[in-house]
Amino acid sequence: MKKQFILSTLICLLCLNASASDLDAIFARLMDDPTNLDLNFEYANKAIELEDYDAAMATYERMLIVNPDLPRIKLDLAALHVSLGNFELAKELFTEVLEADPPQQVIANINALLEKIQEQQKKHFVSGALSLGLHTDSNANSASAAGEVTFQGIDIPLDDASKGQQDDARSFGLSISHRYMFHDQDGNQWKSQYNFYKTKQASLEELDLTFHSLSTGPVLNFPKSGVRISPKVGYNFIDLGKKPYQEAATLSIEVAKQLNKKTALSTTLGWENKHYFNSADSRTLSERNGDAFYALFDVKYAFTPKDLLSLSYKHQKEKARRAYYSYNQNMAAFSYTRMFTPSLFASVNFYIKATDYKNVDSFVDPSTIREETERGSQITVGKTFGKLSASMSYIWRDVNSNITNYTYDNERISANLGWRF
Repeated sequence: MKKQFILSTLICLLCLNASASDLDAIFARLMDDPTNLDLNFEYANKAIELEDYDAAMATYERMLIVNPDLPRIKLDLAALHVSLGNFELAKELFTEVLEADPPQQVIANINALLEKIQEQQKKHFVSGALSLGLHTDSNANSASAAGEVTFQGIDIPLDDASKGQQDDARSFGLSISHRYMFHDQDGNQWKSQYNFYKTKQASLEELDLTFHSLSTGPVLNFPKSGVRISPKVGYNFIDLGKKPYQEAATLSIEVAKQLNKKTALSTTLGWENKHYFNSADSRTLSERNGDAFYALFDVKYAFTPKDLLSLSYKHQKEKARRAYYSYNQNMAAFSYTRMFTPSLFASVNFYIKATDYKNVDSFVDPSTIREETERGSQITVGKTFGKLSASMSYIWRDVNSNITNYTYDNERISANLGWRF
């Protein structure tokens, strides 16, 4: 038994990283006294420090071969199995320790870990959030800033009812997420999410909005490369002014990689099939039916534990039934978040978006193809109170077009309350 123990110890130690000087020092001492449990215990702890978990587990197991009656070693090995997700092996070791009638504090600690294991072994997890908001807009109806519109190339002044109107709104949001855990070694899961958002305008009822969104798909992790792949399918439905406005089938795939502790990259490719509903007031909305394709690139960098920077670029191409609704669009965005305390934060966002349409709309201007440049920013301050949160936001949007109909700006002030469950 002693020779077998010495041989297994040497094999394990020779497999460790020779550049770890502390382990080398312990190795030298173990060569002289390989059955010394204190040295083996020291070696296992150092291996855990260096994240060499296989070496740590092998050391604990060898110690138990020499002396099976070591409850402290069983506890340490069980705790290591818990951290690595080897729950069944951990439960076996905890049971062996409990059968030895340990002190009450040890029993309490084991029961707490067993509860943690039980929670981790759950397959279904449901979470969600509720939000209530109050908003005020300076130009809620997105009216032309020039005070006139173009019709068949002729500029026509707007009457008072058609000019920009200030309006207030209330909003309600609900998000529910379900995760099904496969409990494999990579932590793969299937995630489904439903989002609901509804606004009620104080005056402009035709702008009342109801939005439904449902998506589902796997989240696949590849720990060795640090890559996560998330394909999903979805369906969106929008009701505007209490009338069906748009529905869309969606398909996307996101590939994300954690480069290091501070930097994460992600790329998303997506497709949407959009269908618009005609109404008595708008009989030509279906001319916008078509497909949209987009590519989104995002990088996040945490340059301190309290400061997060995000940069993104998105290219979208939409092909509609009528060419004057088809476009190419490019958008760049920047955001910065500062955590003043674990519960108090502020964020600043800015974006710029350029849109080039494909053909003239003869009803508006038969000689000009529409082009737009849009800029926007948002400043938010928020605080969390456990599962509750409160925030205030200022949002600015400015759209400049070569056709006056589509040039407008808007300022919004929002107050929101949220609750996570």
